[in-house]
Amino acid sequence: MIRERIEAIVSETGIEAAFALNLAMVLTRELRLHHELPEDDPARRRCLPIIEAAWTSAGTRVQRLIAARSA
Repeated sequence: MIRERIEAIVSETGIEAAFALNLAMVLTRELRLHHELPEDDPARRRCLPIIEAAWTSAGTRVQRLIAARSA
């Protein structure tokens, strides 16, 4: 529900590019931090797959924006 509301605000305000860039930066930091945790750390095992999936989605979002600007 929260994610849907955030997406609606991003769409309504026209801040898609800025939001996507910020999202990519935050996820990059989180990936680095969680990769630095020991492999048997519960936070790493629990969170890293979620962060990696979000990073894949964010990367697709950024690529879509780049393609739209190039068109």
